[in-house]
Amino acid sequence: MPAPAGALKTPWGDPDLQGIWTDEANTPLQRPARYANQEFFTEAQRAELDKERSALLGRDKRGGRGTELDVSGAYNAEFSSVRRTGVRTS
Repeated sequence: MPAPAGALKTPWGDPDLQGIWTDEANTPLQRPARYANQEFFTEAQRAELDKERSALLGRDKRGGRGTELDVSGAYNAEFSSVRRTGVRTS
């Protein structure tokens, strides 16, 4: 099948996927067991999951400089991103 006009190709003919790709929502790779027969989240489920996720923000607060909490508790909070729950369960 010929490529549509304007579709970029690599020199060897594959689609050229270079660029900046974003992922605006958090969608798990594997479907949790509690959603085994459900392909999409309801709006209420998404809101609840977003609420649970936002409650995790700041739980790794740093303690006083040089304390154990300063060294062990802040790393994960600094290097994780928070995205809204996607519509798909996996």
